[in-house]
Amino acid sequence: MNKRTKIHIRTLVGKLNNNNYDTNDLEVLLTELRSYVPLNSFTRELGDFIHAEGKTKGKLHDAIAYMFYRMLFFREHQNTESSELTLDSIFPSYFKSLLELSLKRKSIMGNITARLGIKYDQALNIINRILPKALNGKLDKNHCSEKNMSLINECISLLSPGSEIDAAILLDDLIKTIKSLNSDIGLELDLLTLDQNKLVLHVLDILNAKEFLVDKNIIGYCSLNLERKEIKQSSLDLLKPEKVEIYNKWSTFGNIQLAGTVIIKGGGLNELKIMFTLITTEIDSMSYLDETLLTRTKDEMNKDVTTLNIPEVFTISNENKIIEFI
Repeated sequence: MNKRTKIHIRTLVGKLNNNNYDTNDLEVLLTELRSYVPLNSFTRELGDFIHAEGKTKGKLHDAIAYMFYRMLFFREHQNTESSELTLDSIFPSYFKSLLELSLKRKSIMGNITARLGIKYDQALNIINRILPKALNGKLDKNHCSEKNMSLINECISLLSPGSEIDAAILLDDLIKTIKSLNSDIGLELDLLTLDQNKLVLHVLDILNAKEFLVDKNIIGYCSLNLERKEIKQSSLDLLKPEKVEIYNKWSTFGNIQLAGTVIIKGGGLNELKIMFTLITTEIDSMSYLDETLLTRTKDEMNKDVTTLNIPEVFTISNENKIIEFI
């Protein structure tokens, strides 16, 4: 690491310690750090993301691609109007990718291991044997045993969540990366003063409204959203008094999450659009929402109702509030 880079990283880490940075500062820091972390780390993935017009690899990209292929396969081959798939069917070009991405879902791989006694590497090897590249979408019947076909069925029978990534994992990865460079940059990250929620929000802000590339087409994008819908006052009236305060405080708008959206256009009723969680957080949205985004009205029972106007793109300010939108 050259002297200029050391000074630059040390300056930016100092801003994190003082909580006086913005999203642009964090983007610069991630860009500087990307050369000093393993290829499979989240810090490297975030740093690479900043440089890409459309993301083409990484855990978040895999989550978007999985949902895209899964919904496309459902539309083309699993709805009530689709023809039956057989051992003689020619499967679409993306089918093998769908199976391989399915193996990365914890819920799916857990079922495969529990029911079939097959581990990840074994499952991947079976898929490569069943769908060799040379057969162009046809199954190799020499490897279509009952157990192997049960593996294929496990991969496509259920729709797994888009992601199993918690923001705490990303945060921990970033903190470990900076700690590993302490001796080089001469400055430690002060975890006692660091506002970790703010850091998570700025990471989400970097990812917000970014696009993902699959099959040379832009098919998905990220957006900040809230995990739960609001609870109306009329619904609160039905709860026991001791629970009302809890629901008022923690469940009105829920936690801030990063969502992924996939749109598959087929015209008319065949068009599919699905939103799913990419990154989960435990950040209470009410601590970060500006009052200008809230509207208070009355429902049909003349009870107070607070609704949230969710902007398409959030911008997180230095004051830790989601106050601007594009």
